Amino acid sequence: MLYSDVQSYVGLSGTLHGLFAYYALREALQGRSSSWLLVVGVVAKVSWELTMGASQSSMELIGTRVAVEAHLFGVISGIVFALISYPLYKNAR
Repeated sequence: MLYSDVQSYVGLSGTLHGLFAYYALREALQGRSSSWLLVVGVVAKVSWELTMGASQSSMELIGTRVAVEAHLFGVISGIVFALISYPLYKNAR
């Protein structure tokens, strides 16, 4: 969280975004072309949050600011891990 002014962070949203991005890209690289829509969707969602801000309903639900930076780093990490591990599961099929 060096990217933001957040002093403490509690939650799993960054991890969940990372796992979603990882498995969506992994399936897309394995030939499931519909999974590319999921990859584009999660990238578009995080891009929207970074430019327009998180939804008001999400902030009201958790009672604080949504750490969209965690979502960004989660998605980036998921994509990087999927690309790094691609040769491993490509040869395992």
